[in-house]
Amino acid sequence: MRLLAAILSIAMLLSAQAENRYIRAAAGGAANGTTWDDAWTALADVSWARTNAYYIAGGAYDSALTLSLPAGSTPFTLKKANATDNSGDAGWDASYATTLAELTGKLIIGGGYFTLDGATGSGTSGHGIKIVNDTDTGSSLTIYANASAVQLVRLEVSGPGAGSSAFGNDLVTWNPVTSSQKGLLLSNVWMHGCTRNGLTVGWALGTSHTDYGMMMDGCVISSTGKCLDPGVHGQGIQMCYTASAMQDQGWITIRNSMLWNVTGSGYIAHIGTGFNHDLRYYNTIFA
Repeated sequence: MRLLAAILSIAMLLSAQAENRYIRAAAGGAANGTTWDDAWTALADVSWARTNAYYIAGGAYDSALTLSLPAGSTPFTLKKANATDNSGDAGWDASYATTLAELTGKLIIGGGYFTLDGATGSGTSGHGIKIVNDTDTGSSLTIYANASAVQLVRLEVSGPGAGSSAFGNDLVTWNPVTSSQKGLLLSNVWMHGCTRNGLTVGWALGTSHTDYGMMMDGCVISSTGKCLDPGVHGQGIQMCYTASAMQDQGWITIRNSMLWNVTGSGYIAHIGTGFNHDLRYYNTIFA
């Protein structure tokens, strides 16, 4: 009985610590994230904790910032508001789920074991979260150096357009690093409209196809390249982008995806002088 009581006490404590937190641009309450009415109105104001789950309502947000996530390996999520998860929450309104959450500006994910989930969307439509960077340089979405186990799910990521300038800009970048990283998942992400790379990956090295370096599943990369500066090359996907570009990369899967209207050195380019191994690319259309 004492053991059972102890287990129940621990379970109740963990349950009490894990709480939903809310972000809504039009909220007018206390701005402490505890209810939809009292939601934070900007991503820059959020107090992140790995014991909580975070939901963002439809609306316009400034994403020109770094999400300074707390250290640790407990996975946690920022997810688009949706009726399945949120309909019973205080202050809930169905419009929070049906309107797009549009994040404008360069967004940096500053930590690992983190999932950014749009809740809906596949192919080139219906994504609940859209990240837009209309500037000439940099990446729309950057995952910070040495941040492993990051999942990007059901997102639209766009740039200023293919051939829009003489400056190189990418869509999603897993930042150059000084040690290997693994566990990057892209699922049902549409990346489109940049002058250089749709996806740039640095030193992805797993141990198996289940403990992967990178997994891309059900994604679309379109309208990349055509930089007006002929000296700036681009790819649909650039693999290996590190300080020395000499590291091995392995246990990488790209499947059930599409790359189209890609202009540059190739659809997928493995660069550097490292050894690429255990690659699985299948059920993917190159057009």
